[in-house]
Amino acid sequence: MIDEFFQVRVVSLETRSPPASRRRRSTAFRPRQQLESIRERVLALVERQDRLVLDVLLPELAQQDIAVVPFSSLSAEDHERMTKYFDENVYPVLTPLAVDPGHPFPMISNLSLNIAVYVRDDVTGEERSARVKVPNSLPRFLQANETQWCLLEDLITSNLGRLFSGMTVGRADLFRVTRNADLSLEEDEADDLLVALEVELRRRRFGRGTTRRNPKWDVTGVPRAPRRPTRIDRSNVYVTDAPLGLHDLWSLYAIDRPDLKAKDGRHHAAPAPRR
Repeated sequence: MIDEFFQVRVVSLETRSPPASRRRRSTAFRPRQQLESIRERVLALVERQDRLVLDVLLPELAQQDIAVVPFSSLSAEDHERMTKYFDENVYPVLTPLAVDPGHPFPMISNLSLNIAVYVRDDVTGEERSARVKVPNSLPRFLQANETQWCLLEDLITSNLGRLFSGMTVGRADLFRVTRNADLSLEEDEADDLLVALEVELRRRRFGRGTTRRNPKWDVTGVPRAPRRPTRIDRSNVYVTDAPLGLHDLWSLYAIDRPDLKAKDGRHHAAPAPRR
């Protein structure tokens, strides 16, 4: 729900807020004050969410033999099987995109999961950065054995060396962008309202954004590359320790464990599709 709130409500305040250069002499501070209040509340919600997921939900699931574990903690046999799954199913659909002055910054689609990777060329010593999109065509939670699951992004991050041969892989951060999805249609000005609506719906994927980041991985060896300027203000960045895109937990709900589900059916809601 908070994604939809940001996509529609928060962005409307952003467009009404005066730019930084005008704030000192402007009296129209109300939208900015609202944004500051929203951020304060959201930071508290993110912290509460982290504690509920990491300290309550995941430990209780583990007690019921549904443990979400790091890829590195799997047994040798499970590790080998998951690596084979990566080679056959994940690796073919990954497309790393370089981020440097010679390449345009890749367009990050709305609510997609992405990995920001920092690497060093072993020959030239040049430091580079890249973006790897976590494919939404594959399950987010991968079953390693009867009682353990690992996250798709964890499997990808643990195998980044396969994507960047001849380079030393350094830090890898998971992030997702929540973009402007507000529909701005002027019925009187649109010659064809259906065409205008189609254009606006396509624009939702690439509108102005806020971002959430999970700084979970710090592989080794390479300092972070200098960041290129972006249009996302620091006040629109939220850092979380819990996995991003928690709607994918519905895939764990789909596990055939009726003993763990509500008997009255109130929680049998259909899962939201991944973006």
